[in-house]
Amino acid sequence: MSITFGEAHQLSQQWPFRNQCEAAGIKTALAVLDESAETANHTERLQLAFAVISDPAGWGTRFAVACISNAAGLTTTPLDADVEYTVATLLWTKLALAYTASLGV
Repeated sequence: MSITFGEAHQLSQQWPFRNQCEAAGIKTALAVLDESAETANHTERLQLAFAVISDPAGWGTRFAVACISNAAGLTTTPLDADVEYTVATLLWTKLALAYTASLGV
């Protein structure tokens, strides 16, 4: 069963969930370092990977907030695999494009 927006917000404030998001971000960042330069949006994805590696806790919090935007796919006790899928597949490129745009790149 999906969670409400209120439950999603509460979840985003909990350290266990933030830690899951941080771990998913680090794992995805390391995978991006190994991806082909031919991957769509690779330059932007790579810039986000460097940012995550240099500030994993800060990005863990950002990923937690971004993950709750996908509340339909989360429960109040999300599995690591669900968090990883959300960060790596649903959010990474979107956040990479937004991040690089904010840098004026």
